Amino acid sequence: MQIVLFRHGIAVPRSPGLRDAKRALTDEGIKKTRKAAEGLQTLIAQPNVLLTSPLLRARQTADLLGKRFDLDPIESPLLAEGRPTSVVKALGEHETGVLIAVGHEPDLSGAAELLCFRTMKWQIQLKKAGAVCMQTVSRQSDADASAELLWLATPKMLRELAG
Repeated sequence: MQIVLFRHGIAVPRSPGLRDAKRALTDEGIKKTRKAAEGLQTLIAQPNVLLTSPLLRARQTADLLGKRFDLDPIESPLLAEGRPTSVVKALGEHETGVLIAVGHEPDLSGAAELLCFRTMKWQIQLKKAGAVCMQTVSRQSDADASAELLWLATPKMLRELAG
């Protein structure tokens, strides 16, 4: 299975009185994420599953990806728990050809490191609307799942691929 972890786009900053779960993408975030999704489409085969954190900024990002790939996003609360191991668990619930999961940092980078390197040294850092792609190598359980890192793309790289 090929797994793409995609970080949500640029969102409004944290502020008093605004719940984190309700932070939306900015106009710039929508524009740049839409272009990054277009670039992502040049790199991967048609995905079978599009998972998303239920937090607004991730859901909006997944909706943009869903329009590009003609897929309906599936919400997974595991992608909003704040733990890389929860991301790995969410991924393990799906066995498919190509899966995209939209979420948050540092959870996505931590999950990529767990799957590829069996450790978290925080060397992978996804930028907003950036992505990392892995190919699963083996999976007996979430605890022993492993993957090979195929590529890591900044949002600028993805946007440039879109032309």
